[in-house]
Amino acid sequence: MYQNLSRMNRIQYFITMQEIKPHTTLYSFPPVIPGKPLILILGTMPGRESLRLKQYYAFRRNHFWPLMYQLLGKTENPWESSYQKRIEFLSKNQIALWDVYAACIRKKGSLDHSIEQGIPNEILSLLKSNSSIKTIFFNGSTASRGFEIYSESMLLSNPEYNEVMDRISCILLPSSSPIPTKKCRNITEKYQYWLPIMKALTKYLSDLIISD
Repeated sequence: MYQNLSRMNRIQYFITMQEIKPHTTLYSFPPVIPGKPLILILGTMPGRESLRLKQYYAFRRNHFWPLMYQLLGKTENPWESSYQKRIEFLSKNQIALWDVYAACIRKKGSLDHSIEQGIPNEILSLLKSNSSIKTIFFNGSTASRGFEIYSESMLLSNPEYNEVMDRISCILLPSSSPIPTKKCRNITEKYQYWLPIMKALTKYLSDLIISD
């Protein structure tokens, strides 16, 4: 059959077959939740290298770990520490990690805009059971939009989550992806936009000391 098609029809046939080719479903990781988390950083879905290593933000060009170390005053190179040590460092600073999507497909690469058929994690349930969380920081606009769609749907069918949303502040950060944007061409520029993480933690910890 393929041999009988014209050149243009062969091209169209190839494109069509690529479009219907089945894609593997990708699954994200369980959340990282310290004893009393104060903030939650939400990404979208682990990229290819993170999925391979089963580690959050494992791609070494991603700015996430260097940003977090710099923000929280740790001078070491994060890539010289084990993944477990990096997670312990976040937990010590009462930072929780998770992703918007529990599962999805990606037809190409690891970029957020290639995410399709996303199935959300039960984020509002996690927030309800961890009442110490005051702020969600979205690692990029795709994470923010994904959470907005998910939470609006959940609130329609589960109005008890309104109380959760009322106590939570939501702050959008530029993505920690190494790809330059008009707003942030490099990690130095990105750092300025990620400073609210440090400011929020300082404020919440200060409030805890005063209340004690």
